[in-house]
Amino acid sequence: MTAATDRAPAKRAASERAASERAAADRVASESVTAETAPAHATDTDAEPSKLEQLREKYGWLDHLVRAGARFTDHHGSHYGAAITYFSILSLVPLLMIAFSVAAYVLFFNPALLDQIRATISETLPPNLVQVINPIIDQAIDSRAAVGVVGLLGALYSGIGWMSNLREALSEQWAQAPDPPALPKRLLFDLTALLGLGVALVG
Repeated sequence: MTAATDRAPAKRAASERAASERAAADRVASESVTAETAPAHATDTDAEPSKLEQLREKYGWLDHLVRAGARFTDHHGSHYGAAITYFSILSLVPLLMIAFSVAAYVLFFNPALLDQIRATISETLPPNLVQVINPIIDQAIDSRAAVGVVGLLGALYSGIGWMSNLREALSEQWAQAPDPPALPKRLLFDLTALLGLGVALVG
């Protein structure tokens, strides 16, 4: 009983001594790391400004340009620019379809102009090519309504997508809090803005 009682304080003393030694070793390691990194920090602090920083400090317009580019990148300007470009290119196809449909309606309601076009084609192109083009013209005139409807639907989709991305891009660039309305209301606003822009461009 006495031996067991004597061994318990010895074990506690040994564990305490080991913990103290580990703590001392940790302090030494921490101090050595601090000593190693301190010169590096001092060197970074004392480092001279780069050539670009010197030029930015000298020329205000350059500093403004660099800050504008950084802001554009930080606010996902490239992402929204790519989205707007995608819908801009996508809208070309339905716009061409609408123009194609309008031209077909003009020829349908103006037979004299259609006959003049046919005569010009016959005089300009070889006979075998004329036999290929004339049926294409007739088919295009017959499908004017379907082409126009598909073109309008495609233009509606691409136009709303273009306007939606433009609105989000402007909100992001000006750091406005995103608070979009409900989907039907948002689509109505975007469609109204798109129609207003179209009327302004035509005007």
